[in-house]
Amino acid sequence: NRDGKIELTHKIDCQIKKVERGVKHYAALGTNNRLYTWGTVMVSNATLWKEAKPKLAENLPQDSITDFSCGYNHVFVVDSSANCYSMGDNSEGQLCASN
Repeated sequence: NRDGKIELTHKIDCQIKKVERGVKHYAALGTNNRLYTWGTVMVSNATLWKEAKPKLAENLPQDSITDFSCGYNHVFVVDSSANCYSMGDNSEGQLCASN
């Protein structure tokens, strides 16, 4: 809205301290240090994930996420031990992971 606030139509079980977006996806970091994602991430006309409402991001350490950043079609996540995780489109090697 005009106040710079994002209004979610689906309830998350905590307050949100950070929200970012990629081209068609969103991520939010809760005060419970958990990451929630929603939207669509595409890779070469194939859908990696598609969620209409915020969903707890899987395969991440729970209750210890400290920061994240959304890219065009991907997300990088940092936990309290300074470990970095990536998820999404790796078609150009942007996730720093082998395919």
